Amino acid sequence: MCLFTKQICPLRARKDIVCYKEVVHNGHLFITPFQNYVIKDDLPRKIQICSQKEIEAVKLPSTEYPAKYRVFGGMFHAYAKLGRALVSLMTAKPHSVIIKCIIPKGTLYYKSVYGGDICARTLILQEICGNQDNL
Repeated sequence: MCLFTKQICPLRARKDIVCYKEVVHNGHLFITPFQNYVIKDDLPRKIQICSQKEIEAVKLPSTEYPAKYRVFGGMFHAYAKLGRALVSLMTAKPHSVIIKCIIPKGTLYYKSVYGGDICARTLILQEICGNQDNL
C-alpha cells in the first residue's frame, strides 16, 4: 500500500497518536492485507517493521496533484479516523477487522495529503473496534 503526501521527510510523533489498522483475522492470527505481515492475535501487541532501509518519500512525476511524494513499503498503513477505517471494511477481504492502534511517541510517520491515512514503522495494536458483521 502506498501513501501520497506533501512531506519529503517523516514527522516525529510528539505524543502517542491513535490510529486504526485494517487486518484480516484468520483463526488466531491477524494478517495485514497488503504486506501479508502475520501477527499473533493476543492484544495489546507491538509490531514493528525491522528494515535497514531508510524511510523515503519518492517524488511523483507530475505536480498536478496535491501530493508531491509517494511513500510505500517499510511502513504500516493505517487510518487516522475510525469512520474512515470502518468504511474500508465494505470492500475489505473476508474476515477483516479494524484494530485501534497507537503510534508511540517518538516514532517517525507520514500523513496523507488527503488527511485520512497515516503510516508508521511501529504500531501498538490495542483492541478490535470494528468488524464486517457490524456493517
